[in-house]
Amino acid sequence: MNGIILPFFIYATARDRGGFIGLVTVLAVGILGLAAVAGAATGAIASLTKNAAAFSGESMFATSESAAREGARQFIGANAGFAGGAGALVNGAVTSDVTVTDAGWPYFIVRGRAADGRATRENAYRMTIFPEGMAFDYAVYSENALDMGGNATVNGNVYASTSISFTGASATVNGDAFSSNAISDTDNITGDAVVIADAIPPPQIDEGAYRDAAIAAGTYFADANDAEAYLNNQTRSAVVFVEDAGTTKIQGNNTNLMGSIVTMGPLEISGGTYTGTDPYAAVVVFNDLAIKGGATINGIVYTLGSTSFGSGTNTINGSLISAGGATLTDVTGNAVINFVASAVSGWQSLLGLTTTTSAPPRALGWSEE
Repeated sequence: MNGIILPFFIYATARDRGGFIGLVTVLAVGILGLAAVAGAATGAIASLTKNAAAFSGESMFATSESAAREGARQFIGANAGFAGGAGALVNGAVTSDVTVTDAGWPYFIVRGRAADGRATRENAYRMTIFPEGMAFDYAVYSENALDMGGNATVNGNVYASTSISFTGASATVNGDAFSSNAISDTDNITGDAVVIADAIPPPQIDEGAYRDAAIAAGTYFADANDAEAYLNNQTRSAVVFVEDAGTTKIQGNNTNLMGSIVTMGPLEISGGTYTGTDPYAAVVVFNDLAIKGGATINGIVYTLGSTSFGSGTNTINGSLISAGGATLTDVTGNAVINFVASAVSGWQSLLGLTTTTSAPPRALGWSEE
């Protein structure tokens, strides 16, 4: 019987060999097809998962940014009295909150945070409660108008609340220029000319602290003539305070003052070197200031009146703060003003700086954390 079956099997196999191979091929193709479908499904699921995570991250970013923005708004509205709190639970957020962190006077960080169990995002606004301090970010700050004449050169950014103009063809600002109004002659500006929405209020220096320091040191002068005799062509290390409402004239190329010169009346500087020492501004004038004769001033120059430059190459290494609301900052002649951050960085501890302000807090910048 085996002899009968075997030939039949051989015959049957040979006869159906093509069909068998076809069946195997179909099965193989089917298996490969199923594998491909499964692979595609797996990829689709992974893509969906990835997209869901990305969507979650984007949603939490938007929620945290909204929380930070609202926190900054409340911080400004409450005049720095807002200490943080809960944020809105939107976009599927499980938690959302706002925190306020002291970053060292006068700065604060307002953070918005949001999480939904899949993603956590944070955004922050850097705030200042003393907007007047922004004046110290510039090589030249003018509360009113700024005119650049002659061959005057400013190496750093400049700001003027009303206008910036150039009456000197060679006058140059090697930096950006900011103003609340139009800026003319932008060809004289190597950086950008930017019109800003909110004016920067002027910082106020209290003469009382300088007066007290001078009285204690014996360098307080009621008469300008006595101050001139003390300083002209002399090397001194002192805070010199001149109460005289008349003009004080400090002159002489050999004049070298380490400390500060403060006058209640106009001040004329002709030649010499004046270097501010922490925590003092180098020159403080509660009236008009005129600089000529190749004078060099290292530190902050602060005036409440007009500021002008005359003959000679006069140099300020630090910054010029002209806080007179009805005056013109006239940078002419061969004046060179170099913004030196290290000479200005001590403004927060500047002796006699009035830290009370009528201006509301202001946002300085935004970042994702």
